[in-house]
Amino acid sequence: PAPTEPAPTEPDAAAAPAVAPTSVVLYDGRPGKGVALPPLAHDAALDRILFEAVGGDYVPDLARCGDSEEKVVLRVVGGVRGAFLAPGKDQRLFFVTTEACNPLSVADAFGPSHAVVVEGDAVVAKLQVFGNSLAAAVDVDEDGTLDLVTTGGGTGQGYTVENLRVTRLAGGVPAVTHSQEDVYTDNCGTVDAVLQMETSVLTVTPGTPPTYSRERYGAPCQGGEEGAAAFRLLTE
Repeated sequence: PAPTEPAPTEPDAAAAPAVAPTSVVLYDGRPGKGVALPPLAHDAALDRILFEAVGGDYVPDLARCGDSEEKVVLRVVGGVRGAFLAPGKDQRLFFVTTEACNPLSVADAFGPSHAVVVEGDAVVAKLQVFGNSLAAAVDVDEDGTLDLVTTGGGTGQGYTVENLRVTRLAGGVPAVTHSQEDVYTDNCGTVDAVLQMETSVLTVTPGTPPTYSRERYGAPCQGGEEGAAAFRLLTE
């Protein structure tokens, strides 16, 4: 009898090599190492639309404040394109900050920031969010929408601190899903015996739930090396 060919077998899925999850950098405070968002174009006409959406008695720059203590300066300090409110959308998000005219104190200098979402030519959402800087936009929970990564902080009595929030915008309801305090600190303006800068590299492995990881780096406030090379990995 003619020899028979062995029956084909299905590949063993269990034997397939596992694909390692990919981590994404959300924040890197070392000089020259930060996350670079592609520039998102906006002109004066679009800025007016964004500012009208935010509302308030605003002027375009501090030079036009005069003596007013009621007016505010609105600025577009970043933007990113993607789906924010629902999966599959082609939307533009602009990060708009608020600065007070002639504040009475440093604590009063900055007001709330807003994520203004534009779809086509129309503003479809104005959402109050944390911080004064847009660090990244990543789908950390793999729901098909981008989550906003923002930072904010300040300086007082020679100390500087910056904190970070990850905010989910799906459905038009901002929800902070992750907080990281002290992603950057320094005491460079003090008379402390040791003057040190400390910053972070924060990464996430997207998933349900996402997994966050943080490394801390330090450098003297004034040292022989410049930029990222001055920072060394810190161990607890």
